[in-house]
Amino acid sequence: MKPVSQVLESLLSGSFICPATDREAYKTLKEDRTRREINQALTLMNRELQCTSRTSAYYVTYKGIDDNNRRQVTALMRNVHGIIRPVVKFVATVSEAAQVEAVMVGGDELSVPVLSAQIQSSPSLMDKLDSIYRLPKVSRKKVHDSATEKLNVVVEFLVKEGVAHLVNKERQLYVMTGKLDFVYEVLDFIDTHEKIVEAVNKANENQEEFDF
Repeated sequence: MKPVSQVLESLLSGSFICPATDREAYKTLKEDRTRREINQALTLMNRELQCTSRTSAYYVTYKGIDDNNRRQVTALMRNVHGIIRPVVKFVATVSEAAQVEAVMVGGDELSVPVLSAQIQSSPSLMDKLDSIYRLPKVSRKKVHDSATEKLNVVVEFLVKEGVAHLVNKERQLYVMTGKLDFVYEVLDFIDTHEKIVEAVNKANENQEEFDF
């Protein structure tokens, strides 16, 4: 297990700690006493420890928004919003390539050579990869033409954003991290919020119809 001080530093740097990203730190966080200790330290900084519901990937959020952290929170939400589209499009492409209905989750392996071969066998998948590659958040200044090069750029983006983690360089084997489950939870929150707003607006419209 990792020392609590090192785990706390990783969390404060914005890391999502799960078995894929840091197994030793994850073991430390699985202990109730350690989590209480870390939460006590985080409380002094107006922050708290959170974990995703499925994979229990640990991360830190602010307990509340004020003038002291508003800029940091805004930057964080902008980053999360920016990665949602490419991540969701990539996951959908992987599912279609594997011809399965299930979507990838934290802990699932990703073999780049296998996925590359699947994509190159389908013009439709080639187009979908190209659309992900061209997204502003993903694209690079250097233009790539081959599917393999484009896929490598997309995977590099996923690694940079902490959604994928390299486990075997020679085999180009990656594992999806708990941050992927965090993205799903953000999407669920947005979907629920939109439904609530829609219901409230509809209720208000109905109320107006009966106002005399």
